[in-house]
Amino acid sequence: MDPFEEAALRNFVSKREAEVSAHPTGTHATTTETASNDSIYKRLDRAQDMRIVQLSPGTFEESIHCTLHECSTDFEYPVDPTKQIQGTKYLTFKAPTFHVVSIASGEPIWRTDVTVNLWIDQICINQNDLDEKAQQVVLMSTIYKRAWNTLIWLGEETATSSSAHATLVAIKDALQYNTTEAITTADDFERLDLPSPKSEAWRAVGQLLSRPWFQRLWIVQEAVLSHDLKFMDGRKHITWDDMTLFAICMIENNLESLLDVGQSAEHEETESGLSRIRMIDRTRAYERVHPQQSSLLGPLVDGRGSRATNPRDKIYGIMGITANPLYPDYTLPVTKVFIDAARKILDCDAPSLIDLLCCVDYEQPSENLPTWVPDWSIPRQTVSIGFHGALRGIHQSAKDTKVGWNYHPNGVSLNISGFRCDTITSVGPLANFVLTDLVIRGSPAHAFIMECLGQVSQHGQKQPGDTSIFEAFWQTFVAGKDHSGVQKAPRDYEAIFALLIDTATGRSPSFPDQPTFKRKLNLANLEVRRPGQVYRQMQIAFKAAVKGRRFGTTASGCMGLYPKSTQVGDLVCIFSGGHVPFVLRQHGELGPYQLVGECYQHSIMNGQLMSMAGFTFDTIEIR
Repeated sequence: MDPFEEAALRNFVSKREAEVSAHPTGTHATTTETASNDSIYKRLDRAQDMRIVQLSPGTFEESIHCTLHECSTDFEYPVDPTKQIQGTKYLTFKAPTFHVVSIASGEPIWRTDVTVNLWIDQICINQNDLDEKAQQVVLMSTIYKRAWNTLIWLGEETATSSSAHATLVAIKDALQYNTTEAITTADDFERLDLPSPKSEAWRAVGQLLSRPWFQRLWIVQEAVLSHDLKFMDGRKHITWDDMTLFAICMIENNLESLLDVGQSAEHEETESGLSRIRMIDRTRAYERVHPQQSSLLGPLVDGRGSRATNPRDKIYGIMGITANPLYPDYTLPVTKVFIDAARKILDCDAPSLIDLLCCVDYEQPSENLPTWVPDWSIPRQTVSIGFHGALRGIHQSAKDTKVGWNYHPNGVSLNISGFRCDTITSVGPLANFVLTDLVIRGSPAHAFIMECLGQVSQHGQKQPGDTSIFEAFWQTFVAGKDHSGVQKAPRDYEAIFALLIDTATGRSPSFPDQPTFKRKLNLANLEVRRPGQVYRQMQIAFKAAVKGRRFGTTASGCMGLYPKSTQVGDLVCIFSGGHVPFVLRQHGELGPYQLVGECYQHSIMNGQLMSMAGFTFDTIEIR
């Protein structure tokens, strides 16, 4: 510490001593049991105060011994204007509480010969004091930003940890410059010096990515705001940059399926681990350029599938990275917290209404939530068709119009400008999203597609406008998008879909208006490079579109993908300023409408209704 820094520190300490003398009992009110004499927690004096754990030296064979200390977050070592200093140092110590915490449930994280100062949320925050917890949540962004580094504890090493780490590094090194060549055959893996597709090494990486840390809600804020991040797997470590590069390589080369760890639910978590690493890294990059300028809705969507013990933390756990935070209040009912969040989103950005409605995704609405308010405690069941879909103009159902809405006087409903354009006349079974099984007779995927063909034969033989039945059919099953979800579906999908449908039905062509193709494909072609790559990308697009949805047809002859809870008689509606349609259900003849969810309905996705005779928006009450 140089003289300039020492002078600043002494000045700060003098001011704090004067404050403590003037207010010896502190200013923070504690309303719970934590003031009892036998508590290890001393009441924090000020809203800016926090605790750290001072970890004592020890060996791996010893129990952990640590001491709680109070410290202040409002001091920062200033930069001497007479010097050019790179970086900033921060104060992390005030006065000890003289309470020792012994944790004998596991080995120390690492062997240490010196005392180390740590911030561990489960220990440093009194979890039984809701007032303190709310205040400390507010401080978390400062804590992470001012930490020298952040260690992510994945757990103890397992029997496959060494293999997982070696494979991860090999994949990163081999694929970071592979920008053009598809990896489809065993020869491709051998050429790039990668483990064979059936190697247990891939399973080892999948098990690493299935660790509980990747599913926790609080990791988003933790990873976005921290400067120097490392993953700790027992005594092994991986840098954040290496883990991110690995995730990008896996996703961009369509290799996620290789990490299948054997159980479908666990595999979903593995894929989620990859996508969450990439999502967090993008948010980190945005935060560096635009600190605390993210909308509230974006981080809520990113963290929706995460796990939180307290459902209120689905909102409060991302407050450090949003420009529109809500002050934590753990005494409020969960539904009130969700309603307040939805109102905050709309009050700060009225046009975000459509994106907010796209987040409504449930099978049975909560009795205590208006149907226009997403239930963030329930993981999303589908991949959104319309969230941020307008950014690249994939869909434009109500193009060239502006969002129109206001709060209903009853304080519960929303009045939204919209147009009820169609009625659901048939709804099929819940979609099976394993595209590769479509050609296997007797498989769930084959039964699903044959049921859909039966619906089309009965209800959808004539499409509105000049759209062919075949075009509407295959576009519906990818929701008009490619595998990335941010581009329109390429024409390359058409020939492959025709091959799959013809194989499934046993006739060619399967549709009277099905086109012929210059190059005749067969199933063996789907194993070679270019068709194989398109086929894998189409599988991703197909799964994203149909998972959790039902195929159906409407009174006008349109076909589409609709929410799981859709019923015959439900209405299809487009809202002004919206880019995707929604399904509504009316309560009684004159009652308000329930929002069932977003949908894809071919033939109205690109503004075709806007030129229809008699088209006009009116006010629709959504409750």
